Amino acid sequence: MGITVTGWRNVRGSGTRRCNCGSWAKHWEKYSNQPWPSHCSVEGCDGPPLLGAHVRNSLVLGHKIVPMCQPCNALVGAFTLRGGLALVNANQSETCG
Repeated sequence: MGITVTGWRNVRGSGTRRCNCGSWAKHWEKYSNQPWPSHCSVEGCDGPPLLGAHVRNSLVLGHKIVPMCQPCNALVGAFTLRGGLALVNANQSETCG
């Protein structure tokens, strides 16, 4: 069984968090083992992903990083992620910390 794609939300206040990878986008690339995508991770959005966004879901342990465009990173409500997307752990003590 895979991780749910519905019910995701942006993590508020995460913009000041820093990563030892240099950026959260580089963090996602390093730990997803995937190339940076051409489209935002939010289902139905074709915007270019410019950052690695912190997202959360009540059904999933911890915060995750996904490629996202600026407008979707400002979403306040719940959204659906594209299927097949790699969700990278944002907990640096388990990754690059």
